[in-house]
Amino acid sequence: MKKWIIRILSVAIIVGLVAAYQSFKNYNENLDEMLAFREFLDETYFPILKDSGKYYDEVSTNSAGVLDSFWDISDYQIWYLVDGGWDQNTLIQNRFLEAEGKILDYEVVTEDSSALKNNILQSIAIQIKTLEDIHYYSTEDYEITEHPATLFNTSFKSNLEDLSIKVKEMNVILSEYYN
Repeated sequence: MKKWIIRILSVAIIVGLVAAYQSFKNYNENLDEMLAFREFLDETYFPILKDSGKYYDEVSTNSAGVLDSFWDISDYQIWYLVDGGWDQNTLIQNRFLEAEGKILDYEVVTEDSSALKNNILQSIAIQIKTLEDIHYYSTEDYEITEHPATLFNTSFKSNLEDLSIKVKEMNVILSEYYN
């Protein structure tokens, strides 16, 4: 009877050790992939995210008078059309599109890395929509019933709120690997 108990305990210990080893191995694979993907994003995505934030600050600063006044857009349009706002918008959009292609091509297999990749791709889609909206409300003649400043402000605010949610989700995923 003692031999059976010893055998059962030995098998349980071996199974436990194998399970612990497999769990440790899976964690290391997840960590290695996440660290490599994060390094890739440090080169391809995060610099553009930072630059777009600065650009959105410029848009907010230059459109502040527009949003407070009775749609006297001339100063804002001068900034956008003449002083480089449009060029910056186009450059950032192109950089996001290039990064999107590279991120789509980057292979990930673990659950967290896949979730992060999907989050980043959704964030890029929001960024591109934001930039397109900025361009539309800065250059187009449009027939609308609502005040253009209200539409611009609503669209801009909504897009930035959506982006903020995605960035928070991204930080939750990354916080599991970075303290």
